[in-house]
Amino acid sequence: MKPIIKTINSPCAHCSKPFDHEVLFRVDGEDYPDLKQRVLNYTAFTSPCPACHGQSNVPQDFKYFDSAAGVRYVVYYFPKGSEAQLEDTIAGVACLRDSGTRTHYVHMISDILQTIKLYEAGTPPPENDFPVSEAAMVRSKALSSEADDSMKRVMEAMRHQQETGQFPPGFIENIKRGRAIMDAEKQQADAPKKPSLFKRLFGG
Repeated sequence: MKPIIKTINSPCAHCSKPFDHEVLFRVDGEDYPDLKQRVLNYTAFTSPCPACHGQSNVPQDFKYFDSAAGVRYVVYYFPKGSEAQLEDTIAGVACLRDSGTRTHYVHMISDILQTIKLYEAGTPPPENDFPVSEAAMVRSKALSSEADDSMKRVMEAMRHQQETGQFPPGFIENIKRGRAIMDAEKQQADAPKKPSLFKRLFGG
């Protein structure tokens, strides 16, 4: 699983001057041990101000995935007060249980570190729940199912290419259309909500 790293511009906690922070939103510690180390030593959650050199904590939500002794788990950190804004993401984490992933919700960075240490010590903590609306769970399950269908189509196309030496008719065109749609939507982040990319490409 690839990490998600974004650049966010926000003011320094010490001198109030805005600067660009490189923010880690998701990482799989099993696949990226270097980023796992940044989580463990807390540098994944702070940024040095180029003006005053003070360290600023960047408010963010963050998913940490890992495995220990054959157990897959995720720790989802989000600041208190952001529950309504992040409800669909919280529900999406809950849906991971369907695939056997243990889930943990925390409001403090130190609790991420503590959870990791407990798993690595062979004493995983009990899972905890976070209440979300039924509508959010339905949306998240629908998105998860849609992503699974999309992945199945891609895998089928890859098998077809291996067996015949070429992709199924229309597959490359759909990929190019998808890339064009994604590029256009990056330029129109505030545009009205549209049907999902998968539905626009394959229908349904």
